[in-house]
Amino acid sequence: MTTTPTLDELITLLVRGASEELCFSGVNHELREDGTWRRSRVWRQNRLARIEDLSGDSTLIAGDRTYWRKWPSDPTFVALERPADHDTFDLGSWTMLDPDEYWRDWLTQDAEAVLTSLRQVTYEGRDALQFVAPEVKGGMPTLTVDVELGLEVRAKRADVGVFHCWTDLRTDESMNDDLFLHTAPLSSNLGS
Repeated sequence: MTTTPTLDELITLLVRGASEELCFSGVNHELREDGTWRRSRVWRQNRLARIEDLSGDSTLIAGDRTYWRKWPSDPTFVALERPADHDTFDLGSWTMLDPDEYWRDWLTQDAEAVLTSLRQVTYEGRDALQFVAPEVKGGMPTLTVDVELGLEVRAKRADVGVFHCWTDLRTDESMNDDLFLHTAPLSSNLGS
């Protein structure tokens, strides 16, 4: 981006980042309420997704019609129907039901704060935009958004520090479809 975007252009970018039309991989870091970090390696190819812990164990694979899900307390994968109209589990926070409404409702609460703080930055060698978002949960987070993907790649608040970020982010449109299939035995199987 060569010019600072308008609020509508920023919202359009963020909506794209919450869509299912992305191809990327990276490590997602989320600060839990107990103060520990949950780190996951993520691959997304449009609607397909794979999430692994950093040791390489898969925790969720999202095919077109099926989730293959494993919970920390049970090492067995379970096949579950994947809804066509929305995502659940870990994907739910990345593929929102109505991202335009979410971002528009939030960012227009204090559009002046967003626009006066909006600036171009570099995040891990990638072009990004950074801005202060309106107050939520007792603070005004500073968000960083990858320009190519529209993905929020870093969130920080003065009172808690960084509480969400992506690292090792790469765009890749040539992932093997087998990456998004689970082939081991299941406790219940809906098919692929």
